[in-house]
Amino acid sequence: MSPKIMKWYLSVYSQDITDRSHVTSQMQQQLKVCHLSK
Repeated sequence: MSPKIMKWYLSVYSQDITDRSHVTSQMQQQLKVCHLSK
């Protein structure tokens, strides 16, 4: 793999991880709210 592709892949991959963890934390917030409202 060329360095350019490698760099691009890493940036996309890290972006994907941050997005996923953000979504996960949002889901956890939703679960907490649902749990508290019961």
